[in-house]
Amino acid sequence: MTLAEIISYIFDIIRYILLAWIILSWIPVKPGNIVYTIKSSLNRFMRPIMAPFRKILPPMGGVSFAPILLFLVLGFIRDFLVNAVR
Repeated sequence: MTLAEIISYIFDIIRYILLAWIILSWIPVKPGNIVYTIKSSLNRFMRPIMAPFRKILPPMGGVSFAPILLFLVLGFIRDFLVNAVR
């Protein structure tokens, strides 16, 4: 496994975590449930990452487009790092 593949896998994992976080943010859950535990864990991981993007692109009409911006930035960073390593 090359360094470029490892970098790509790490960024893919972060993008999957982001996607799970987005989906779970729309699902109401009760405390004490396993889904609640997963959701709160994802919140602790994603909120610090999302904070700068929410400052750049605050929620509009109750909908946040910051995760889309984060997806784009993660893709650009991944591509840059993979190309730099190759």
